[in-house]
Amino acid sequence: VEAAGRHRTVRSHQLNAESSRSHAVLILEVTARRANQHIASTLMLVDLAGNENIGKAGVEGLGKEEAKSINKSLFSLTRCIEALANGHKVPFRDSTLTKILAPALGGQACCTLIAALRGEHPSETKETLKFTETALKVKVQPKQTSSEALPAAPG
Repeated sequence: VEAAGRHRTVRSHQLNAESSRSHAVLILEVTARRANQHIASTLMLVDLAGNENIGKAGVEGLGKEEAKSINKSLFSLTRCIEALANGHKVPFRDSTLTKILAPALGGQACCTLIAALRGEHPSETKETLKFTETALKVKVQPKQTSSEALPAAPG
């Protein structure tokens, strides 16, 4: 985790002194074995970079390209959340981010969303609240997707 954190880029701009320039996804796979039962679960922790108004942020060059990439992936995520909320086909393949998150977003997993709001940027805060309102409409029905029985350990 520390090594990944060292590769994450932070850049300052007019709206944020420490703007994350990428999303971070930590995937933990947990396995438990009891007698002849094998139980596996996956935990995804995701820190999304915020949507950026390129004009307001005053970013140029590489910062502008990073902002475009961040905004594109967030747009794709928003489309997936809207499709899930409305019962439509979900376009998970539209971005690398949504491909990675597909197992967690498919409606068969528990999901918690924490939205970071900054009062000094009301239009960005409004967009974040709009996204969370849509996400709350997603019907989640967690279920066990498979069950593997392992042979009993030799005695």
